[in-house]
Amino acid sequence: MDRFLPVGYELHLNGRAGKYIITDIIGKGASTVAYYADYLCDDGNCSKHIIKEFNPNYISFQRTESGKMKFDTCDENRVENAKERFILGCYNQIKIRNQIATMNQTPPIEGPFYANDTIYTDVIAYNGTTYDVAYKNLSLCDRMKVCLSV
Repeated sequence: MDRFLPVGYELHLNGRAGKYIITDIIGKGASTVAYYADYLCDDGNCSKHIIKEFNPNYISFQRTESGKMKFDTCDENRVENAKERFILGCYNQIKIRNQIATMNQTPPIEGPFYANDTIYTDVIAYNGTTYDVAYKNLSLCDRMKVCLSV
């Protein structure tokens, strides 16, 4: 299997009754990959989500056919430190979401969830697009202005 989960992959996260079906890769960063996914509940309902996966591009690993990540034992400390930063980022996003001033401007985020020997967060996807698409032609200075305004 490739470094990234393939379209159609069924992701089962701990604590969730249903399953996520990966429908697209929407972004790749230094330590995460963002996927669009359909969440299928056991009762038949479906909703759109963005799943962020801890997937550091600066640490090599092998992904098994089942989707599990297998990091080299010599990178164990680097992996654990990077996972701690990912989890801290997840909790910081939740804190931002729970502030009264930002509650209506930021989507709900849940996690961390554990599967495939890595970590995931779940964000309910609303209509819209990502900043890299919406502001593709902006200069760096103008992009920073957008970031500061959010």
